[in-house]
Amino acid sequence: MYLKQLRSCFGEDVVVHNTQALSGGDINEVLRLSTSHGEFCVKVNSASRFPAMFEREASGLELLRTNSRFTLPKVIASGEEGQTSFLIMEFINSGNKAPGFWDDFGRKLAAMHEHTSDSFGLDEENYIGSLSQSNKQHSDWGSFYAEERLIPQLVLARDKQLLDAATLKKAERLCSRLNEYFPKEPS
Repeated sequence: MYLKQLRSCFGEDVVVHNTQALSGGDINEVLRLSTSHGEFCVKVNSASRFPAMFEREASGLELLRTNSRFTLPKVIASGEEGQTSFLIMEFINSGNKAPGFWDDFGRKLAAMHEHTSDSFGLDEENYIGSLSQSNKQHSDWGSFYAEERLIPQLVLARDKQLLDAATLKKAERLCSRLNEYFPKEPS
C-alpha cells in the first residue's frame, strides 16, 4: 500500500530500504520508512473505526502550515485502501532543544493565535484522539469552547459513569458563563 502511494507521488523507481515501528501512538500504527526518495512517517489505522481521520489530519496540518511558523511535516498522501486508512508524511527527526527553545515556541504559538477569522470553528469535523470532534462555527469563543469542546467531553464522561449528573449540571452552568469570565477574543 505505501509503495503504491509513494510511487504515484515520486515515480516507479521508489525502493523501500527499511521499515521501523515508531512509538508514541495509542490509536494508530506508526512507521518510519527509509526509501530511495527519503524518509517518511506513515500512520495506519482502521478506516471503519476512524472514518476520514487522516484526511482531516492532513487538512489540519495544511491549515497550521499556512498560519504558523512551526516546522510541520509535509503531507505526501492520505486515503483508504480496503479497510485501512493511511497518512504518509515527510519524516522530521526530533533533535535536542536549543537554548531558548521554549521562548521561541511561545512566540510562535502566540503569533499563530493572532490569526483571525469571521467565526470560531472550522468547516469540518476532526478528531481529538480517537473521538470525533465537532467544529461547528460560533460567533464567540465562549460558545464555541463550551459547546464544541467542554460539554461533549463532560457528557461523554457522564455517559461512561465517570461524572455524576449534578457535577455535569454545575459544569454546564459554568460553560454558560464563559464569556463573562474570559475577555472577548477576536475571531
